Amino acid sequence: DLVTWRPGSRPAVVGRVPDGLRYAAVTIAGSGLYVLGGVTPAGTSDAIYRFDLVSHRVRRIGTLPHPTEHGNAVTLGSMIYLVGGRGPGDSDQTSAVYAVDPGTGRVRPVGRLPKPTSDAAVMTIGKAIVVAGGQSPTGTLDGVGELVPAA
Repeated sequence: DLVTWRPGSRPAVVGRVPDGLRYAAVTIAGSGLYVLGGVTPAGTSDAIYRFDLVSHRVRRIGTLPHPTEHGNAVTLGSMIYLVGGRGPGDSDQTSAVYAVDPGTGRVRPVGRLPKPTSDAAVMTIGKAIVVAGGQSPTGTLDGVGELVPAA
């Protein structure tokens, strides 16, 4: 379920992705909420969904290069970035960074993290993506770094 909530009001279901989903990467770009990967009852997902914030329609717009869960998504400029994540195993972290075009769903690799990382805190500051902490195949990460995508 996709749920909307405002302080002082009751939560309301406004949309549904086709499969039950958890541990997905989520970000907003323009008038869409984008859901990348995650875990379904059938396993780790490679789907990219767009939820239209106006019409409340959900549609699949693309496919990740590999099924990904526990990743993070941020929007910077006109692109969505999927940062790290992992496959179905607890130590299947990836260092991959992908750019996703929210208009077409096209996915392309744009860089790598210094270490394979899932479950990090990821945010944008100015023209950079900041990645803090997370989980690696060998344990918890305590570093903070910044990615600056090419213009």
